[in-house]
This record gives sequence, C-alpha cells and structure tokens, in this order.
Amino acid sequence: QADEVQVAEFDQSADFAPDQEELVEADWNDTAPEVTKPRSLAIEKVHLSLEQQKDLLQQKAQKAEANGNLSQAVSHWQQLRQLEPASSQAYLELSRLAQVQRNDAGALQILEQASTAGVQDPKLSMAAAALAIKQQDWAKALSYLEYEPDIFNYTDFYALKAAALQKTNQHALSVQVFQQLARQQPQQARWWLGMALSYDALQQPEQALLAYRQVALNGFGLSATSLDYVKKRIAALE
Repeated sequence: QADEVQVAEFDQSADFAPDQEELVEADWNDTAPEVTKPRSLAIEKVHLSLEQQKDLLQQKAQKAEANGNLSQAVSHWQQLRQLEPASSQAYLELSRLAQVQRNDAGALQILEQASTAGVQDPKLSMAAAALAIKQQDWAKALSYLEYEPDIFNYTDFYALKAAALQKTNQHALSVQVFQQLARQQPQQARWWLGMALSYDALQQPEQALLAYRQVALNGFGLSATSLDYVKKRIAALE
C-alpha cells in the first residue's frame, strides 16, 4: 500500500484557510467592511389626468383596430366609457365597431344603452336612425329623431328627419322641417325639392309650384333625372 496516494498529502485547503487568531480578530472588529451595492432604480407612479387617461385609451383603441385586433379595441373603448359615462364618443365607437363586425342589432343596442343612460347627442340619434333606415324601417328611424338640436350645427339631423317624415307620409310635418332647412340654407336645391314633393302629396299645387321654381333656380348638385322631373312638374302646374 506504500504506492497508494493519500488524498490528505495533496489537500491544500489548509494553505488558504486563515489562522484561528485572524478569525477571532475579525469577530471582534467593530467596523464591518463596506459592501458596495448597486443602486436600485426609483420607480415613481405618474398620476395621469382624466384627459390624459382618455387620450391614452383612445390611442390604444385606434392602434388595436389598425392592427386588426377589434376585440382589444372594443375593450379600450369600454374602459373609456366607464371613465366618462356621460360622453357619447365611446358609445358611437362601440356601435361602429359592432357594425364592422356585421352586428347591426348589437350596434343599435349600444346606442339605445346610451339613451337609457341619459347621454344626449344628436350624433347618437342619427346613428340609431341610420341603422333603422338600413332595415327600411322609417317609422323606427323617426322615433330616434324626436330630440331637436340646433339646426345650424346639425343640418344633417333635420335632413334625415324630413326624409323620414316624408317616407312615413307625414307631409305636413315634412314641409315644416324642409322650410326650416330652406331658411337656413336657401341655396340648397334639395330642401326645396323635398318641400315641393310634400306639397304635391298634400295636393297644394300653388305652394308646390313655388318650391319647384326655387329648385330650378338653385338646381346645382341635383341629378339630371331630378332636374328633368322638376321641369315636367313646373310645366304641369303652370
């Protein structure tokens, strides 16, 4: 066994171990060696204002939609609606996204929820009416157009209402709305044409003739077919 290598002969751990006296001195040393620690990053919470939160959610919603992630876009608009329940924007966007997903019934339901929540905006009424018209339900469309906004800012609202009244054979009321529109925009031939058609339906030839003549004077923007019809009606009524 003389040739057998003893591990103890090659154990050099003792050469690296401190003497016992050094260990004792270290135990009684008052000042511990300083260890340099990496600085931790200070994370501060930034409190966004209501407007900033709204802008951020809107940007996220638009980005999600642009990327084709409609469910994520819907989620962001729903959050925005919770943040500002009195605003119509989120309702309009959620309704539009429902239409994009071919869910017209869901789109209309969202707009009706806005009405139930007391959110008043002519744009909501017009969007609901447009969905009803898509189904050729003019009476239902009219039911959404009872709220009367400022005609100066919402001409399209009144144009839609006048058309719905005409389509539901409420020509006397239709004439009144077309008159309001014509007073606001006398150069618009389509208001005079709508008025003339309703006067015709009411069998009031004199008023119809006056309205048709206004169409002939301000015929810009109308189709050739409409202008030809107007000429024929003027000739018949004169």
